[in-house]
Order: sequence, then structure tokens, then C-alpha cells
Amino acid sequence: MMRATMMVMGVLALAGLAQAGEPLQFVAPAGWTVDAERAKVAHAELYANDERTQPPATMVGLKMPKAMPEPDEAFVRGFFAGAKKKAPELVEVRHDVFDVAGAHAARIISDLDVDGVKARQAYYVMPAGDETALLLLSAARDTFESRLAEFDGIARATRGLSRSTDSDDARAYRLGYQVGRVLGFLLIFVALFFVVRAVMRASKR
Repeated sequence: MMRATMMVMGVLALAGLAQAGEPLQFVAPAGWTVDAERAKVAHAELYANDERTQPPATMVGLKMPKAMPEPDEAFVRGFFAGAKKKAPELVEVRHDVFDVAGAHAARIISDLDVDGVKARQAYYVMPAGDETALLLLSAARDTFESRLAEFDGIARATRGLSRSTDSDDARAYRLGYQVGRVLGFLLIFVALFFVVRAVMRASKR
């Protein structure tokens, strides 16, 4: 029994190392539509929609060429300071540490209202060696919580992640601020998409 357990642990460890050794890659799940043009406009690695819901859920993945520190409270404070610089309407709902293949990521859930459209968004900020992976998943507020487990699974499918580095509060805050500013742009981009879709739906009625 002990030998079998050790073998399983060894296989899992090797799988984790294999994932960490891969280049960073965001994976759109089955049923989602990848939009290369929107990804290009957002300077993102991946942009995808789930058109099965209205307004559609959205997924945006991008990366920063900086190593991510441990996602502590200083990091989250910096994140919100940077994000609010670009999107003052952003309101935090909650945040926690999210485990992805043994790597510590930050999962930050926030609300954003734009012209009457109520969106809830999950930000997964994940370490990837010398890079930081940023994944934003958005849905209408009344459907978000029922899809959160699905969104967590999408984040965990990200390839090429590795453990975060040690950090002091000042460095964690600074990187969090930089990440927040980058995602602040995406907040506006995604929120506008929600608004456009809502207006289009209303015009068809």
C-alpha cells in the first residue's frame, strides 16, 4: 500500500513539473468560441466567448513579463489600487488564495456596473516562472456564482504555471498595482462588450 501511494505521489509530482516546464498557454474549454481579432485588440494571448448564455460569458488570458510574488494581502491591495486607477467603478466582492497544480494564485472576484449592465468577474493571477499569467472570466451577475466552479476549472487548465517567488510587502504591492492597471484596461474592454451585447439584444425586441 505504501509503495503504491509513493508511486502515485511520484507520478503527480512529475506531472506538475511537466506542466511547469511548458510555455504559458490558456485553454478555452469546449463550447467557447475563440476570437483572435478581439485578442489582438486587447493585446491578449486568448479571448473567448461562451455564446450559450446572454449576455455571453467572456474569457481573456494574457501575461506579464514579470515573476509573480506570493499572492498575499499586499499584492491584493496593490491590484485594486491599480485596477481602480483604470476602472473606478470596480467593487471587490471577495478574494482568496487559489491552488493551481501546487502553485499559489490569487483569485479576486469583483463587480462592475456599466450603463446598467451588471457584470461579475473573476481574476486569476497565477505564477508562471519569469512571467505572471492573468486570466479574466466574466459573466452576468445573476449567473456568475452558478458558474464559478466551471471558471475555477478553466483557470486550472492553464498550462506552464509554476510556484510563485518569495516577496516582501513592497514588491508584492508594486507588482499587484502593475497587474491591476493591466487588468483595468481589460475591465473596460470586457464591460463595453457586455454593454454592446445588451444594447443589441434590446434593439431586437
